[in-house]
Amino acid sequence: MFEILASVLRFFGGVLEIFDVFHSVKKANAPSEMEKPWSDASPEASYFVEDVVLIHEDRTLRCDAFSSRFGGAPLGRPDEVWPAYNELDPKTAQRDQFFNYVREADDLDLFYIGQINVQDLPFVPGILKDVALISIFVDPHFLSGERCLVRVYETLEGLVPINAPQKTSRHKPCAMAFEKGTDMPIDEDVYPVEMSLEEVEANQEAHVWASKIGGYASPIQSDPFELRHPAKPQFCLQLFEIKSLGVGWVDAGAFYLGRGTAPGHTHEWFCDIQFH
Repeated sequence: MFEILASVLRFFGGVLEIFDVFHSVKKANAPSEMEKPWSDASPEASYFVEDVVLIHEDRTLRCDAFSSRFGGAPLGRPDEVWPAYNELDPKTAQRDQFFNYVREADDLDLFYIGQINVQDLPFVPGILKDVALISIFVDPHFLSGERCLVRVYETLEGLVPINAPQKTSRHKPCAMAFEKGTDMPIDEDVYPVEMSLEEVEANQEAHVWASKIGGYASPIQSDPFELRHPAKPQFCLQLFEIKSLGVGWVDAGAFYLGRGTAPGHTHEWFCDIQFH
């Protein structure tokens, strides 16, 4: 009798031991809160989070020739002049007839948005590590990224202010103030299929819909850059409404700047303008 009871106890003891080993292995293999590729609640714990530089307008800050600012006189090389509309594409006039919004396009000068001195940034995205200054000129009707021009300089040495043509509108400079923050993707397709809808929406709420450098684009119509382009452009910055210039990008729109990342294409820059 005692021998049977002992055998039964040994059997259940073995089962419990096996269960305990299985539970330990399962617990060891389960991802911890730190190991999860996304967070259940806070986007800060997610590997999708990106550092970003928020851009603000600040009229209280003083500007000099090398300051990051909207408006004012752009810096450029001594041999550079203010870019004209007809320099961008010889087919401009023909294409503009379709949109029916430009008159005497060849006589128009581009609209100067401003310049970003990368040294002023609290954080420099990797894609801009070799850049010193970005100067942005856009379509004077703010309708197409194809009619924009971005001048990028690897050094500030030798740059001088470029005088605006007499007929071109000039705006008093307004300093850019920068603030470091974080950003999350707005595109739900980048998130793992295992992530619940609630988790995706929580992370999307952390997306920054504002003027910023780095982070993720905030498309109004579609992805601002052709993903199949051989240059493989990557998002660099976006500008929303600029009150100091009276620029709203037609109807609550935005300007986007990207840079080629494929070998041999890193010198290529891509612009887009989207609006509602």
